[in-house]
Amino acid sequence: MERKRMALTLVLGLGLALIFSFVVLTSQAAPAVGPSSTAAEAGVALSPATQAGSGEAGTLVTYTLQLTNQTGAMDSFGLAIQPGHAWTATLSLTETGTLTVGGSLSFTVGVQIPATAAPDEQDSATIVATSVTSPTVYSRTATITTTAVRGLVPIYLPFVARAWPPVPEAPVLDPIKTEGQGGYSLHWSSVALAGSYVLEEASRPDWGDARVAYQGPDTSLVVTDPPPGSSFYRVQALNGEWASEWSGVQFIFHDNFGNPASGWEVVDDDYVRTEYVNGEYRILSKEAGYFYLLRAPTYEHQNYAVEVESRWAGTPGSSYGLIFGVTHDFGQYYLFEVNTDYRLYRLLRRDPAGFVLVVPVTEAPSLNGGTASNRLKVVRNGAQITLEVNGTPLGTWSDGTIGGLTGAGLVSSPYNDIPSSDARFDNFSVVSSDSQAAILQDFGGGMRRSEVGRDRQPSDGGW
Repeated sequence: MERKRMALTLVLGLGLALIFSFVVLTSQAAPAVGPSSTAAEAGVALSPATQAGSGEAGTLVTYTLQLTNQTGAMDSFGLAIQPGHAWTATLSLTETGTLTVGGSLSFTVGVQIPATAAPDEQDSATIVATSVTSPTVYSRTATITTTAVRGLVPIYLPFVARAWPPVPEAPVLDPIKTEGQGGYSLHWSSVALAGSYVLEEASRPDWGDARVAYQGPDTSLVVTDPPPGSSFYRVQALNGEWASEWSGVQFIFHDNFGNPASGWEVVDDDYVRTEYVNGEYRILSKEAGYFYLLRAPTYEHQNYAVEVESRWAGTPGSSYGLIFGVTHDFGQYYLFEVNTDYRLYRLLRRDPAGFVLVVPVTEAPSLNGGTASNRLKVVRNGAQITLEVNGTPLGTWSDGTIGGLTGAGLVSSPYNDIPSSDARFDNFSVVSSDSQAAILQDFGGGMRRSEVGRDRQPSDGGW
């Protein structure tokens, strides 16, 4: 309390004066002045006086305010939110604790926007700071206004799928197609993302001598006048630096008999002479009553097609044709033979006990008679055997007696009463689509190769 003395002088007539003396006690924290707005504002500062914020429906918007003690004495202040607002508002504290003269602190107000609030809907709240010591003297307000806004609107764009990394799928390499004069063609599928293709060729199944046979945008290659021998092929798709897996493997053995060193048996004995003559392979019989068998110098397969161009030089013999399913010792094989004098064909199976008739003697209208050339073909696919003459299928039969990896080759026989017959062969080929796993063998990691060989076995009596 502060004590003050005050004097009051009353002047009367006749020169008389009365002097009164008063003592007034006043509070130091609350000066004896009326609660004017100026005094209230001077006692406490609350800033900012107004604030505005916004948020999506269902979110919390937070405001920060600062209170400063300007009463001239140590004091504390209560904080409250005046009634009248609709949305939930929460103070971080409701009383400041004692603040020194000029001391300040910050607090927050959180306003929860209802989940049902419409865009642009608003709500205002008033925060009041009141002196604890002199609540009727010192107080200050601040107003915060919150607006609900529209949330993010989803935009639906078209989805464009792009493969990454841009690796093409592996092409499909079709079975090799033989052409005239010993040539052949390769075809493979076009695949998405491919800019070019690489076709590899090798003479060994382990691809140890692989080379690029073709590289470019085309999906086919024609091989003309190839050298004799075995060729493995596979193709890969490229897209810049990205490469597909390799395709499956296709195989071909081809021989136009233009090179006498291509590997076929050359012999001359009392029964038969075999040799290369003017770009053909010759089987010249000297003794009647036999099948003369020659195995091709190529790899063995499970499923394959074998074909050859055949003719008689001079007087026709009993038959010429193809052997397939040939085992190592010629103990088992299939024999497809044709007779051009009567334009007939048949299919035999050789077992250890002798010959079994698979397809009986049958007319073949597509067979050229006499010494004219005929193209013979056999397709072996599992137990299914298809025979063709000059591109015309003769039929398909089922016989799976001889299975596994087997070889193929040529056969010729004279009539029983005419020991000499001169059969000529050209453009022999074996085409296979066996998988790599099917044709590779355990020993040496290599494929089993047929032993070059010949055999002479008694015929079954002919036609």
